[in-house]
Amino acid sequence: MHLPPSGLTERRNVLRRDALVQRIVAEFDDMPGLTLSLRQTMRLLGVDEGACLRILDALARTGQIRRDSRHLYVRRERIL
Repeated sequence: MHLPPSGLTERRNVLRRDALVQRIVAEFDDMPGLTLSLRQTMRLLGVDEGACLRILDALARTGQIRRDSRHLYVRRERIL
């Protein structure tokens, strides 16, 4: 669990963020052909642009999704 430095209050709801991350990963896993724009993902998750970008960027950095040449988010192909 991530704790803020002593004397500081965590502004973000970490549990809600983790639930959103799990939800978007599940959406891409359940629908391998899913392709979403940033705006579509914002509507799907019900979050603002900044939060959505942070979530998508983190998932792209960890290799769970990727951003294609049209700037759409898609599932990264799984190698078996």
